Amino acid sequence: MQTLVNLLTGLINEYVRDDAPREVYEIYFVFAMLWSFGGCLFQDTQRDDRDNFSKWWRQEFKFVKLPEGGSVFDYYVNPGMNSHS
Repeated sequence: MQTLVNLLTGLINEYVRDDAPREVYEIYFVFAMLWSFGGCLFQDTQRDDRDNFSKWWRQEFKFVKLPEGGSVFDYYVNPGMNSHS
């Protein structure tokens, strides 16, 4: 939880205007959730917990809009497109 709060606080303070729409906050929240809970998972040639997390995330949170294909860790937030337009 501490990682989530720290990551989200840093991202919002750096990239999100006070008057940004709710959707922008949600984008950064999802990004912070993915990396704070899944970024520390084990990954090597025999075991890939990040891949398992990615599959689980897509199955459980179908309402969260992410691009199709690949891992949830393949995507990032483009601050120029979401918070400063």
